[in-house]
Amino acid sequence: MRNSGKLPKNLRRVHANNRQNDKKLRRIKAAKELFRKNDPNITDYNKESLLRMLTDRAFHLPEMSDTDEEDRSKTVVNVYDLSWRSAKLKHLLRNVLDPKSASSTTAQLQRKRNYSDEIQRYDFPPPAKAPNWACNEQEDVVYDTEFVQTEGEDELSFASTSSSKILAEQ
Repeated sequence: MRNSGKLPKNLRRVHANNRQNDKKLRRIKAAKELFRKNDPNITDYNKESLLRMLTDRAFHLPEMSDTDEEDRSKTVVNVYDLSWRSAKLKHLLRNVLDPKSASSTTAQLQRKRNYSDEIQRYDFPPPAKAPNWACNEQEDVVYDTEFVQTEGEDELSFASTSSSKILAEQ
């Protein structure tokens, strides 16, 4: 039962997905309105490309509900950054589309959103159809596997290398 006022863990994912879908729809609506008004903040972007990008869930940040550190009786929503997102994309979403969608929405978001790009961050490659302006250069990731090709074989095989050996080579 819900005596504590908190959702069971199995329902948190459902609510997180609903929040992300709602955010996606709000941003699409805001972008369409800004394009209709020829807003200078959005006219530099290709309308079809931007709307197609906004319909893809991969471009919207994951949000997870958590207990507020300052007041344990309240919950906050931690918004996680994706490593591939450029400053231009973050600015468009956070400073152009989100405020526009908030001003045109009658039901305002109730819970505080925590944006901490350095602490709350996921390292993922960008979506395949991401425009160049939306992506950062990704740092090279060091894996503990190296690929080798032995004589007489056409295919590469991999040989495990310890992480201490990799670090020693750097």
